[in-house]
Parts: sequence; structure tokens; C-alpha cells
Amino acid sequence: MKALGRSYVWWPKMDADIEHKVNVCGTCQASRPDPPQAPVHHWERTRTPWSRLHVDFAGPFQGQVFFIVVDSFSKWLEVVPVSSMTSSTVIRCLRRLFATHGLPDIIVSDNAAQFVSDEFRQFLAGGLIQQVTSAPFHPATNGQAERMVRTTKDSLKRIIQGDWDRRLTSFLLQQHVTPCTSTGRSPAELLFNRRPKTLLDRLHPDRMRDDQGQTVCTEGEPRPARSFAFGDAVYVRNYAPGPRWVPGSVAEVVGPLSYRVDSPDGQELRRHVDQMRRRHVDSELAEQPQASNSARPKDSRIDTDQTGSRSSSRHVRRPAYLNDFI
Repeated sequence: MKALGRSYVWWPKMDADIEHKVNVCGTCQASRPDPPQAPVHHWERTRTPWSRLHVDFAGPFQGQVFFIVVDSFSKWLEVVPVSSMTSSTVIRCLRRLFATHGLPDIIVSDNAAQFVSDEFRQFLAGGLIQQVTSAPFHPATNGQAERMVRTTKDSLKRIIQGDWDRRLTSFLLQQHVTPCTSTGRSPAELLFNRRPKTLLDRLHPDRMRDDQGQTVCTEGEPRPARSFAFGDAVYVRNYAPGPRWVPGSVAEVVGPLSYRVDSPDGQELRRHVDQMRRRHVDSELAEQPQASNSARPKDSRIDTDQTGSRSSSRHVRRPAYLNDFI
């Protein structure tokens, strides 16, 4: 515009006058491009799990609407299929989550009608939960929920087998056990301090046993495990009518804690070591023959004449001083 004006006329401060005229023109200002975006303002980092939640709705997506909840600390994601996007629906979904995880400190949402209604605000006030809303039509303020909405849609598009429930649970399990790039740990580990088992863990039982062996017992030193050997005399727990404990002997060591025991009536019992007690037997009674109760003659003296001399016996002589008294 200034170049065009100078081609026909000129006056002092011509450029300044043209710039001022354009700057105060309402039509010119309304048609200007958008201002440059401000630098990203990061949310304050939360220090505890389930402290600040970001919520939003996703959909309609393939005929289904989802309520999205993400924990800012652990990145734990909850996706709930819903039939409507009302304040009552939001309250019902949050109550179910609060029953499992407890109440958060802050809930971040956009300015949709279901999040700014009196019903929803009274619900949050009843739990002493602070509500933070983003600027209208500025979804980047609630960026965590918006990213999870996009992630949920992209993932569900790739899972084509099964109904909605199966597709959704498969996606959530994968999200809960996948380590986050910013923390290096999975959402489940940060929220529950444990890693849920998946099918991949089932395919590596040796690794599972190694992990269990490395677990430190915090309830004191464990008691040494009892064990029995073949032929040991034991008492075993009786679950049939009769005595609570019946005697028996170990017939087979089935496993580290499992045994087969022969009972006096000839039955073979399978028992755990916790169902067995050691039976103490008198050694003298154990060495007696089975026929010890048979009848014996009254005179049990042994005739010395019929008894043969033993090779270890010696000849007994009368002492010499006794010969003087004969």
C-alpha cells in the first residue's frame, strides 16, 4: 500500500500516516492471521498417584461414546463405554472409579456443559475435590486427556477382532503394562507398585520363578520346612469318621511337600506335609517279634546241662585259699 501511494503522491511522514490508518482499521485487524502460539506451559508435576485426573469424552467413534479418565502421575487410563454424555453419567463413572482408587485432589476438564453444571460441581464439592477447567475451545490445556482420546481411537481401530468389550479390555491391559517413555515404568507399577501378569509372563515360567525367588520376606524368617523319608513312622490327618489322627508309615515321597502314607487298615493315603506329624515309637517295643503275645511255658528257666558251651566262655577254678577249709 505504501509503494502504491508513493507512485502517485507524496507528503511528509507519508509512511507513518499509512501505517496508522491501517492499524486502526477494524476490517484490516479482523482479517489478520492468528498470532503466534504461546510457549507450552507444563502442568505442575504431581508427586503422588491418583492426585490429579484429566477427564474428557471420546466419540462418537464407530457408533460408541467413551468416558476417558487418565491419572497425571502414573498415566493410568480408564475408558468407560457410555450411552450418554450427561453430568449424571460422569458422576456414575467417577463414583465407580473412586470406590477402587479413592478420591483425587484435582479434576481437570474442558468447559463442556456436563462438566460445568451445578450437579457436577456439587458432586465435586461434596468430596472436597478441586475442579480446574481449560479455556473454551482450547483443548491443548487439557492435553493429557486429549492425547489419550487420540491414543484410544487409534488403538481401537487396529484391534478388529471381537466385540467392543473384548477390544477395549485388550487395549487397556496393554496400556497398563507398557512402560511409559517419560517414567520408564508402566502405569500399573506406578499406581499399584506391582506389574500385572500377562500371557507373555505365562510363556516364561522360569522367569516367574526367579522373580518369586528374589522376593524378600518382610514378615520375619520363615520356619524350616518339615520333611519325611521312606519308612518314617507318622501320624496323618484322618478325614473319615473316627480318630482325628491315625498312625501310618511313609510309603512314597511324591514331592517336596507331598507324601503317600500306608495306614494300618491297608489304605494308601495322599497327604500334604501340613497334614502329617512325626510318630515316635519305642525302640524296644519295635524290636519285639510279632508273636510276642503267644503263650509261653510257666517255667522259663534254661537247663544249663542242655546248653552247649560257648567258645567265648572260660574254665572256672576254685581259689587256692579255699582248699584249706576242706
